[in-house]
Amino acid sequence: RLLLTRHVRRHRDEFALLGEHAAFCHALAAGIRDALAHGHETDVEAARKLADRAKAWERKADHLVMRLRDQTATTPRWQPFLRLIECADDAADALEEAAFLLSLIAEDHCKGWNDELRDALRQLADKVLEATQDHVRALAVACTLNETSLAEDHNEFLAACWRVVNAERQCDTLTRDARRLFTRYVSDAATLSLGNDFAAALEASTDALLRTGYAMRGLVLTRIGAEHAGRQA
Repeated sequence: RLLLTRHVRRHRDEFALLGEHAAFCHALAAGIRDALAHGHETDVEAARKLADRAKAWERKADHLVMRLRDQTATTPRWQPFLRLIECADDAADALEEAAFLLSLIAEDHCKGWNDELRDALRQLADKVLEATQDHVRALAVACTLNETSLAEDHNEFLAACWRVVNAERQCDTLTRDARRLFTRYVSDAATLSLGNDFAAALEASTDALLRTGYAMRGLVLTRIGAEHAGRQA
């Protein structure tokens, strides 16, 4: 029991910064989803406030990356976690960019945004939020996994990772749908450019979460295998 407690505590320490970073990604995705749900693409003040909060969250996420880099310099076993958080940080960067673009769109650059187009973007933002939620879930389970974990725990972790994969694929489709609608309904050049960039930034965040999920799965399975081999030896 003591060994297991130490094992779980050590893994939680290693995953702690990743978990904090994931929380900022989730906050960014939730902020954008809520902004679209409340029509903030036409509210300059609200959109700018979101952009300011998003920038603050993104900077805090960057500081977590820097902290992990410092930790890795003295603790080599943290190196795989550094690669993981650097990958996840691409998602935070993309989401902060999306929030900034929404603040520009709110400056009278949503001409042609009809209900069909708004619904497509809201679906995209919803799916991005789902991906960040499953990223958080995967990390929460991963920090407790070892070779003695129950099969249900392993399955829960892998299921969360696969949901991120599926979300990324769906976001590819939703982004293309949004671009098609922008082309169909929007004639203003600035509106068209900003809208397409906004959708692309949201989709890029799920690309980063997909890469992070694959890296996390490889890290967890490798560590479990190494621990199992060590115990057999």
